[in-house]
Amino acid sequence: MSSVTEIPVGLFAVPLEIEGVGADGILPPAASTDGARLLIPMWAAPSIEDGKSDLLEIWVREPGATTETRFYSNFFPVPVTIPSFFLLPAQYLQSDGDIVLRYRVTIGDNGNEDTSLPQTFIVRRPVPINLEEPTFPSATLVGVSQLQFDSEVMGRIVDRCRGSTRSLRSR
Repeated sequence: MSSVTEIPVGLFAVPLEIEGVGADGILPPAASTDGARLLIPMWAAPSIEDGKSDLLEIWVREPGATTETRFYSNFFPVPVTIPSFFLLPAQYLQSDGDIVLRYRVTIGDNGNEDTSLPQTFIVRRPVPINLEEPTFPSATLVGVSQLQFDSEVMGRIVDRCRGSTRSLRSR
């Protein structure tokens, strides 16, 4: 009788985590400028056949979006080793609201796909602080820049204004 060792593979890939995110699901404040570090554990039963590679793909749905964007796709050859984190670029974290992340592993040995359930996280961009008060060096009391006129043009304008004033006084 032969013995077969089976590695239990779940129905869905193990949930990912985001570095610095607690139970509240809120991304760290720096994520909107630095990106977010996604922690995806090594999947069960990676490829072992020489010349084969496992494919990892990661999708994000940004706040307010109706479709997902695949922002990461990479093959990992046998022996399969993965980095300690995967960076979700800051460009996907520019709006406040919920983001949804999911990933899929396609095993190179047999083509089986293992997709994680979508997970929701919250983006809250920090409010800028310590900004200098704006100045408007060309502003005047009437709200526009002072225009420089040559003396001939200014003389004509003044003459027309005086003429308008005289005609009003004579009425």
